[in-house]
Order: sequence, then C-alpha cells, then structure tokens
Amino acid sequence: MISMSCMKKFSLEYPVRSSIKILFEFISTPEGLAEWFAEEITVNNGIMTFRWYDSEIKGKLLTKKDNEYVRFQWLDEHDHPSQYLELRINIEPVTGDLALIITDFCPPEELEEQKALWDMSVNNLIRRIGGQ
Repeated sequence: MISMSCMKKFSLEYPVRSSIKILFEFISTPEGLAEWFAEEITVNNGIMTFRWYDSEIKGKLLTKKDNEYVRFQWLDEHDHPSQYLELRINIEPVTGDLALIITDFCPPEELEEQKALWDMSVNNLIRRIGGQ
C-alpha cells in the first residue's frame, strides 16, 4: 500500500471561457466527464467506473455544490481516504472570468506526467465546450 506521505497534493488552474452552468455540467455529470475526462463512465449503485483505453478506476462522488465544485473519492486499494479529486469553478470577482481549479494527488516522481495529462484533458474540455 502506498502511504499518504508518498503522495503529493497539487492544484492546477485553467482559464475557461464558458457559462458556469455549462462548465458545471461537464465536471459534475458522468455524461459530461465522459466528453473529456475518460473514455467511458458507468454508474452502478452510486459507484462510478472511469475507463481509459485498457485501464479503469472506481470512485464515488463525495461532495457536490451546484455551479461550484465536485469532489470524488477513488476506491482503489492504494488510495488513502484523505486523497480526492476536486474540480472547482473559480469566478474572478472583478472580471467575472472563470477558471477550473483541479486538485489531485500523485507520487512526487509522477507530478510532471500528471500535470501533462491534466493539460491534455482540460484542453480537450475547452475544445468540447467551445471555451477557447
């Protein structure tokens, strides 16, 4: 089992031109997430299965605040209960500009690879919603 101390928490921020409602649909629903985050997402008894090519991971929605954020808990045996994936919409108070803030965990040696994967995924999201 990977210990919690081996995992590094990190956050990434991406500007997104979109309405809050559209962006929230893409980060909070299985259909929306399947458009940019995973190849396929199925839900069975509240457990979401995220599939990418030849791998999959199970998770559950921990918390959700409409038009603000969602937080998922991975159910893999290597994931510690205090680790999560959070997708949060930030609204710049003065300009009203939106940003997607992603908080995730990974081993320190995989940080650059994880950041590159998020960059690619969020670029896909932005193309899907026309938010470039």
